Amino acid sequence: MRRLALAALVVALLLPAAATAAPPVVGGTSFNDAALLTPGTFADALDTGSTVFYKVDLARGQRLDASASLDVSGLDASLTGTSSLMLRLYGPLRGQDAEAQTLGPGDSATHLKTTSAQIGPVKDPGTYYVSAGVNDFLPQGSAKAQLPLALSIGVGTGKAAPKRSVRLASAGAGTSWAVLVGLCAAGVVLGAAGGLLFRRR
Repeated sequence: MRRLALAALVVALLLPAAATAAPPVVGGTSFNDAALLTPGTFADALDTGSTVFYKVDLARGQRLDASASLDVSGLDASLTGTSSLMLRLYGPLRGQDAEAQTLGPGDSATHLKTTSAQIGPVKDPGTYYVSAGVNDFLPQGSAKAQLPLALSIGVGTGKAAPKRSVRLASAGAGTSWAVLVGLCAAGVVLGAAGGLLFRRR
């Protein structure tokens, strides 16, 4: 019974980790074979000196948020400092709309180089493209290194933040009404005082 209980506990602990693991994806080598992605986080691999391509379908008014993290822990620290992770976003006509890159060795604890880029809300619906690449910073003659890549895709709407001017306007209106009432009261008092003086004369 103890063995069965222990086995059940191990399975229970492993299932959430498996459920939260990023699904694997293989990016294309160009626009033509770009991998189609939906919102979420995906695991891929990136060779030094190469670029991978993905595509995302957007409707009019939607926004595309993309972020990439490259694990450079498998490389010597002297090499990671000269590397650059580049993230680019392209429109339906494959013209570049946004670019972001990160230089240097990356985070000292996680060894991750991370960058992000955004476009939208878009006016033209269609297929948009995301590319992630890393420059070839290895010494001449060295073999290519394959580095783990995590890519996150978010698709949202471009709704504006709600305005908070209504409350301020009502407060200003209340203040103006108070001033008006005060002036009216002062006018009544002055008028009454003037009437008393006129009667005494």
